[in-house]
Amino acid sequence: MKMLVKATTAILIVLASTAVTWASQDADEATAVATDPYMKQAPATYWDHAFARRDRLRARLLDAYNTHGRHHEELDDNCRKLISEMASWFCSTRDRLPFAKASDLTNTTSGSQDPLIYFCYAYLWDVLQHEWNAGGILKTSVERLQEDGYPPEIVALAASQYAGFLEARQNGNGAAEMHQLAVDSFVDAVNTGAFDAAPSDLLHFALPQIDRTLPVGTAAILIDRLAADKEHVPPYVVELMYGQLKRRQAWDARGRGFANTVDDEGWRQFAELMNEAKKHYVTSLELNPNFPVGASHMIEVAMAGHADPGENERFWLNRAKGIVFDWEGAHGSYRWSLRPRWGGSLEELYSFGLECAKTKRYDTNVPYQFIEAMRDISEELKDWDPLEFWNFPGAASTAYEVLNGLAADPSSADRLDWLRSLEVAIAWASEDYERAADVYATLGDAFDERAVPYLHLGVRVWTVIEESQLYGSPLADEVREAEDAYWDDELELAAAQYQALLDDERAADEQLQSALRQRLALAKTERALQSHEWTPVTFDETLTGWRTIAGEWTRVDDTTIRGVPGADFDLRRNLVLISEAYTSNQWEMKATIDLTQTRSGQSMDFGIISHFIDNPMNWRTMAVRPRADKVSLRRMYYGGQEAPAEVADDQPFEIHAQVWEEEVVIMVNGEKRFAGPYRGQVRQEFGNGLGFTGWISSMRGGGVLISNISIRGLDNRPRVLVEPGF
Repeated sequence: MKMLVKATTAILIVLASTAVTWASQDADEATAVATDPYMKQAPATYWDHAFARRDRLRARLLDAYNTHGRHHEELDDNCRKLISEMASWFCSTRDRLPFAKASDLTNTTSGSQDPLIYFCYAYLWDVLQHEWNAGGILKTSVERLQEDGYPPEIVALAASQYAGFLEARQNGNGAAEMHQLAVDSFVDAVNTGAFDAAPSDLLHFALPQIDRTLPVGTAAILIDRLAADKEHVPPYVVELMYGQLKRRQAWDARGRGFANTVDDEGWRQFAELMNEAKKHYVTSLELNPNFPVGASHMIEVAMAGHADPGENERFWLNRAKGIVFDWEGAHGSYRWSLRPRWGGSLEELYSFGLECAKTKRYDTNVPYQFIEAMRDISEELKDWDPLEFWNFPGAASTAYEVLNGLAADPSSADRLDWLRSLEVAIAWASEDYERAADVYATLGDAFDERAVPYLHLGVRVWTVIEESQLYGSPLADEVREAEDAYWDDELELAAAQYQALLDDERAADEQLQSALRQRLALAKTERALQSHEWTPVTFDETLTGWRTIAGEWTRVDDTTIRGVPGADFDLRRNLVLISEAYTSNQWEMKATIDLTQTRSGQSMDFGIISHFIDNPMNWRTMAVRPRADKVSLRRMYYGGQEAPAEVADDQPFEIHAQVWEEEVVIMVNGEKRFAGPYRGQVRQEFGNGLGFTGWISSMRGGGVLISNISIRGLDNRPRVLVEPGF
């Protein structure tokens, strides 16, 4: 149930009297076609540009695979499908598959020895999962791409990714070597004419490196080397790269802190370098007035106060829009300039979103800026209530109009599921539960779970789905009565009411039945945690009341469950299962863990989640590591404390955990292994949590059995905590 905080009332009152004051561009205004002189018949919209770039990259990757790949007759077609999909990921086009489906696609290529396929795996592992094991595959892919004669731009892409991986692990020397390889390979690619047909592709490859990835000195060397190749690198490209370098140097000189932390010398260098960046951006526009990137970056210069008089952020937004009406970078930078931290306001963000919606240019992404503006507002309100703005009169109806208008336009054919999924999330946020339930029913398995975190709603995905079913049903009034009892901790009454609703003939819908069973299971679990009496945990066929985060979990019998790693390359060798019950931070759990099904030689750890926070890097775990003879207290699988614990790896063991606020006690087979607080791991307030987590080194085979689970609440601090230690 949403707990709305009325902290934004004053803002809403102001918004109610705020008119759209920004100068709107007429929806029928003729916009200039982006006619890059180096591209024939260049497209006029941002997504046309992006898809054209994706198609060119896809063609290069597939041609490289066909020419240099390590082919496997049975896998070749699937390898080409994966390569085609990764072109969408590399170019960030909206047609790219959700991560889970992209991950499933990698399963179909298992067994390929091709280094480009390896790089596709590693990219997903590193960028999306931040997996340590991505390093080995990245290293192999870089080496073999060179050995097999793959084009230098592909080597550069892989080397750059590996350099970033090494930097994140504080391997400076290795990162420097990979950065140099990336630079050398990229320059070779340019010098051999790889980007002659579309210099904008060169920028797409190079600007992220210059702006974020390469060390500043290395980035400067790269630009100097490219600038020397006047045959293959147009002058406007060079100017844009130098502009981005100077902008980065300006922020490095200033520092990223608040204004009051910057000294006089920092401000002096910032101004000097920003003015240099401005000169380069303006020159690039003079050299090629039909390419909008320079105008887009000038919005950032204007934000910093270094544009010429009369050339504010809106001036440069309009300049970019005059070239490509929906240029994404320009709209994103302009919205950022409207945030309160840059002197704007939530009212201005909302008004700009309305202005964009009113263009009704559904063949472009401009109306979608209303959704983006509302997303920005929700993010700004994260310390208050990010849902409040969706209840502002007209906000949800404008969003529906935008989403339906976009869905009806042929240009959005590749993102209909995404647009409908956003409609579900927005309908829930605005308490239009019937609409949310109806649209969700039309989507079924096509519902895109990314829509909920994308909108910064501050809730978990399943909350949106279940509440839409419950409150959008014919039983909504009765459901609310049960919910009131549940949230008032009248758990026996709530359980009885949920059971009665399940037996009601009006609850025939399968989704509604599932949501009611879920509520009943949570009420029973929370009742057990309040009783202070040991209560066995039982499971039904669908593990109702528990949520799979990673791995595959199934019921063996009423008191036993099995967890196994996912399919070969689904990137989820972790095993995580959590209870959805709201727990106090004062409870204990006992369970029997059987790791004897793991294969000989596999390393593993397994234990209990004591606090579950949506950010996985902040989960608190207590795990037994039999083959390392240790017990670990960690933030997910990183850092933390360890204690000795000799546990045989060929027989089950019992783990018994007690949680008291931020302190824990771990016992293994009846012997205390640790008692005390988590040290140096608390990055935010502890969340409620109860679950199981583990890791198995091999993606094939093995698994864990968990049985004899019992839980109860604690009414006193465990005595053993008086004398903490190992």
